[in-house]
Formats: sequence, structure tokens, C-alpha cells
Amino acid sequence: ALLKGDAKHLLCNTVPLEASVWTYFGIALLDVEANYFTVLAFRFTSLTSACVLDAMAIPSAMIFSRFCCMHKRYLRIHLLGVFACFCGMLFNVYCDFQQE
Repeated sequence: ALLKGDAKHLLCNTVPLEASVWTYFGIALLDVEANYFTVLAFRFTSLTSACVLDAMAIPSAMIFSRFCCMHKRYLRIHLLGVFACFCGMLFNVYCDFQQE
């Protein structure tokens, strides 16, 4: 059983958190702003460009959580997924420039 002294931070006194509550609050605020700008991008760019922006959300969150705040570790399969997202993004941008 998880005792209160075992975890540094608890969410609702049950779920152990890996960082402070303020860190999660800051990340949530950044996520809301990122979603706002993604929706805004649909108004000013092509569908292809907006999809590229939207597809970069997960790799960007992984990179942010690794180096900036929570120092998460990822397996090679996760990094392979990020590499595939970057390759897809580059291919999408290349195709977008070829059409113009």
C-alpha cells in the first residue's frame, strides 16, 4: 500500500506525481495555448500545414518532458516513433512545397 510518506507529491491523496503540482499546472497551461494556436493555424494555413503542426504535438511533448521538466526516460521504440513522426513531417512539408 502507498503511504503518504512514500511519494513526494500526491494527486487527491491517492496518485503519486513525479513532479510538483505547479509543474503540471504549467504544462497544462502550455498545452491549452498550443491547442489554441493549432486551431488558429487552420484559419491561416493550408490543411496540410495545419496537420503537420498537429502531428508534431506528441514528439514535442516527449522532448519537452525529457529535457525541460520531468526528465522522463523513453525506450528505443518510443524514439523510433518520434523519428517516424519527424520523417512524416518532413515528407509532408516537401510535398507541400512541390505543389506550390
